[in-house]
Amino acid sequence: MGISFAPPRLEPFGPVVLAGLQRSHRVDRDRKEIGLDISAQWHALAAVAGSLPVLPPRLGYGVALHTPEGANRFDYFCGFPVDGLIYVPAELVALALPRLTVAVFEHHEHVSLLHSTTELIFATVLPMAEIEPADEDTCPAAFIQRYTERFDPATGLGGVEVLVPVKV
Repeated sequence: MGISFAPPRLEPFGPVVLAGLQRSHRVDRDRKEIGLDISAQWHALAAVAGSLPVLPPRLGYGVALHTPEGANRFDYFCGFPVDGLIYVPAELVALALPRLTVAVFEHHEHVSLLHSTTELIFATVLPMAEIEPADEDTCPAAFIQRYTERFDPATGLGGVEVLVPVKV
């Protein structure tokens, strides 16, 4: 089963304030272990986010932050949009993303294959489409995972998009 994409669509995104959890993950580990750690991070968020005043629709966001060249760790943030910094409870952190233009890719496979989708987007799809990703001076996010209301956490399927901030 191969991963395929429709041509990316460009759309505006943000600004948005997200409330959630941010953790560092080592890159020298097996992808399955990293995936399990990120899944555990989402479960930890779910345990504390019940009273979070999330804006409708209830979208979840996973954000891979830019990593310095040669680093053996990456930071991953998972969270939900809130109406502003004052709505971020003390047990969570805030991530403010500016207004961006993003290339949007739909992910139709199991959520555990997001790493393969993301690698293919950056290695092949963006260069072929002559789209250049934004750098960290423009946006803290290397890419954003958007979990729509169609996403089923029980099966890991449906309603996932990968948003790549791009230079315009």
